[in-house]
Amino acid sequence: MAFFVSVALLPVYRFFYSKNIPKAIAIVLALLLFISVIIVLVSFIWWHVRQVVEDFPQIEQNLKQHFLSVNAWISEKMNFSVEEQKAFIQEQRRNLLHFNGNIFNAAGVLSPQ
Repeated sequence: MAFFVSVALLPVYRFFYSKNIPKAIAIVLALLLFISVIIVLVSFIWWHVRQVVEDFPQIEQNLKQHFLSVNAWISEKMNFSVEEQKAFIQEQRRNLLHFNGNIFNAAGVLSPQ
């Protein structure tokens, strides 16, 4: 990691050094610029994550509403009641878990040694 940081900062250091800035100050400026960029990126990501977390109750409510509207549409168009849909989903979930267990057993992941 340090190698990649040094390779990335070398052009910045050379730029400052070419402007007749002493080596030590050019290195410090390059590091400060790097740290500033990292702080800005982390702040940007944190701001977006915070927005999603704050909006999570609304997102959850919207997903539930859409899920219920899809259930109603399937029930109306295909005569497949909500209870039958839930039973079908549970059955497919069990089949998927069983299928994944068989794959892991076949690969020797879960089999005892």
